[in-house]
Amino acid sequence: MAQGVVLESGAAEVVICGLFCVMAIVTSSVHVWSQLSAFSNPEHQTHIVRILIMVPIYAMGGWFALLFRDEEIYFDTIKAMSLPLQNPWHPRLLHTNPLHRVQ
Repeated sequence: MAQGVVLESGAAEVVICGLFCVMAIVTSSVHVWSQLSAFSNPEHQTHIVRILIMVPIYAMGGWFALLFRDEEIYFDTIKAMSLPLQNPWHPRLLHTNPLHRVQ
């Protein structure tokens, strides 16, 4: 019998997901910093930074939903509320956007 750490059921997923969450946050933070430190084309880089900020939000939301399975709906709601940050004219949001006029 091999000796080692025996994880309870589901603990391995939480650890692996946590590691990938940390990697996603660090990678996204580095890329946001590099975009902001060389902010020469605001029209394009603003959208790039918005998309890069979504990565930690979704990573943490997924990890917390895995940790706290009973409160998963709240984390999904937070992820859905952060959608306008990425694209304020997303089709799911057009019915709630007061600036959008249906012809």
